[in-house]
Amino acid sequence: MITCHQRFSSEYHYSILPTYPLLADLHELWEETETESISRSVMPAPPYNAPDDVRILDYGELLITDKNEKYAIMDIIVLASHGILMRVEKSDDGKLLCAKIQANKITKKQYPGDFARELRALQLLEEKKTNNKYLPKLWGSGKTDEIRFFITDHVGETLQRQLLKFGQLSPSSAYRICRYLISALRTVHEIGLVHGNIRPSAILVGGPHERDIVRLFGFQFSSEHPRRPEDKETIGYPLDQYTARATHKGERAKPQHDMEMYINFVSSLLEHLALSQLAPGL
Repeated sequence: MITCHQRFSSEYHYSILPTYPLLADLHELWEETETESISRSVMPAPPYNAPDDVRILDYGELLITDKNEKYAIMDIIVLASHGILMRVEKSDDGKLLCAKIQANKITKKQYPGDFARELRALQLLEEKKTNNKYLPKLWGSGKTDEIRFFITDHVGETLQRQLLKFGQLSPSSAYRICRYLISALRTVHEIGLVHGNIRPSAILVGGPHERDIVRLFGFQFSSEHPRRPEDKETIGYPLDQYTARATHKGERAKPQHDMEMYINFVSSLLEHLALSQLAPGL
């Protein structure tokens, strides 16, 4: 069972015990820690108009990074109003990777996520030599007159897309995703980062035959903890059923708020759990 023991101070810790009833237990844990009468209804993200300046790059078009490495565009993994995840091929050895691409003209009013903040987080993961296979690896970044981008390891698609596609999630898959997500979060917190965006759209997963491929992605709302005195920037977090209560109130996310988002995320998996596949007696 994966559990988060969260105290009302800033202390928190993790424990991982491999048993299947983790989803129900975490749902009970959430109810036990619900001490404020805050509505859990879904709150929409801040509205923004879809920009018309995101150009889908052509097949074979080259991206050249700051390391002077070339990557050829293959196809689209995820298309959103604020940017694109595209499969790319490294020109010198044919390795398949992933490029996150965003138009330079996109403003905070159009999309509150910060591309530079995400890139800094990936650079810090690289500098600290975390080597956690459940976190993205940065291969390089670059910029043109139209776009900015970074290259990371390739993973199939978002968990959100898989849930929409298949509707159900097996208990073993749910357990695997939760276990790996805890490993990723522990590493993120150890190096002084807060993720601030734990939700299905920020988790990349492989296909049915790639059960060990899980990545915690979506660092565009990340921040350093403790906060640097010179960091005065306001972070516009998405406000929905995954968001921690404190960030609903306008506070900047802290490590314990990541863990609250994790509990909200695990609770949401209950809706997609294929209960018929549970072993008898569980």
